[in-house]
Parts: sequence; structure tokens; C-alpha cells
Amino acid sequence: MKSIGVLSGGFAEQVLRDAGCIAVYRDVEDLLHRYERSPLAS
Repeated sequence: MKSIGVLSGGFAEQVLRDAGCIAVYRDVEDLLHRYERSPLAS
């Protein structure tokens, strides 16, 4: 399963990427603003 991460959870970006996240966003608002280009949009 592919997953995305948000930095508001307290984990560093590299930790999330090492765990398998295919995209990492600063927070939920960042994801919302970039949703059309995110892996969730497809």
C-alpha cells in the first residue's frame, strides 16, 4: 500500500520517506493546497 506523510505528526521527513511514504507534506493545509498534484488526486 502506498502512503503519504505529514510533518505535523512530529516525525522528520526522512523518517517518513524511509518508512515508505511516497510524498510528504508540511501539514494538512499544505496537502490541501497541493492536492491536485498529490498522489491522492489520481
